[in-house]
Amino acid sequence: MKKVIIAATYGSNNTDVFNRAVFPFADMLAECFPDYDIRLAYTGKRAREMMKKRGMCADSVEEVLHDLAEKGYDEVAIQPSHIIGGDEFNSIKRVTDTFSGLFDRIDIGAPLLNSSEDIKTVCRLLHDEMQKVDNEIVLMGHGTNHAANHIYQDFDSICKDMGYIHMHVATFESEPSLTELLPVLHDCGRKKITLAPLLFSAGSHACRHMAGESAQSWESVLIANGFNVTAVLKGLGEYVAVRKLYVSHLTDALAPKL
Repeated sequence: MKKVIIAATYGSNNTDVFNRAVFPFADMLAECFPDYDIRLAYTGKRAREMMKKRGMCADSVEEVLHDLAEKGYDEVAIQPSHIIGGDEFNSIKRVTDTFSGLFDRIDIGAPLLNSSEDIKTVCRLLHDEMQKVDNEIVLMGHGTNHAANHIYQDFDSICKDMGYIHMHVATFESEPSLTELLPVLHDCGRKKITLAPLLFSAGSHACRHMAGESAQSWESVLIANGFNVTAVLKGLGEYVAVRKLYVSHLTDALAPKL
């Protein structure tokens, strides 16, 4: 029986992103599921276009599934690196529905933040990594118009419930926004801010929207508001504990078969 795991990420034309997040993600899946072959697939259309221009392999989930069917694979498992179950994650589900008759089984692991316990695990990790005596922590999430956007508010609330009152979450494409967060930061009375991505990798979004040189980047806006900012360009996929959380999600999805 031929079995394969597809490690599905958004994609990037930045080789550093692959070395620091994507490859370690795929390598841990290979280590934890030795009976499965490993393939990479990319869900971001724009990312795939940029990767192809650089001569990089940039297969979509659909393209990989076609190839696997032709090669006679029986069972397919997909572990996305997505943070929440938004549009990108659900697009994987829609694609797999069209292949259901070509494989004996297709399983999909949950996104990173799939439960309150997942959120607590990541909250604790980031707090322990970044909290100092006199700083506020600001995490930049992507944000979406999908209903799953509530996860970002949930993350912020759970942080506070855990006693991490100096950890905050905002998004650059939805709510809560940095504009909404600024009055909260001013009220805290601290001038030092540690700024970090709540993203799988510290790619273009982190480098441009979060810590870019433009006046619109979060770092620039915070500095203009009188804060002393330290930007941490480290994506969630770089943390071993986060990669283990993805593994646990795939283990749950495969439980009847293991």
